[in-house]
Amino acid sequence: MRSCLTISITCSTPSTRSVTSSRARPRWDGLANHKEAAEIVARFLKRPPAVLEEWLFTKKDFYRDLDGKPDLKVIQESIEKVKELGFIKETVDASKYADLSLIEEATRRRRNGN
Repeated sequence: MRSCLTISITCSTPSTRSVTSSRARPRWDGLANHKEAAEIVARFLKRPPAVLEEWLFTKKDFYRDLDGKPDLKVIQESIEKVKELGFIKETVDASKYADLSLIEEATRRRRNGN
């Protein structure tokens, strides 16, 4: 079984953040070893654990796709915002450059037990 901690470290980027879905929320809340998980992430990020313990893996945290799939809608919204703020002249369609086939294949294998 994949741990929530592993997923959070590999997917904890602004490009993968989105509104929390009710389907995934129970997987992130109420970890029995919440303090230990926060300490591990704090060591990885080289930050004090106290900074993370209040919100990491709680309802205050951002949702992360359990399969590690980036939220292309959020990425596209970020690109549009950067253009709106004048940092870039043109936008790109993130979905044209996203190859999710490896993630989809890994997800299929994990779910089928292969």
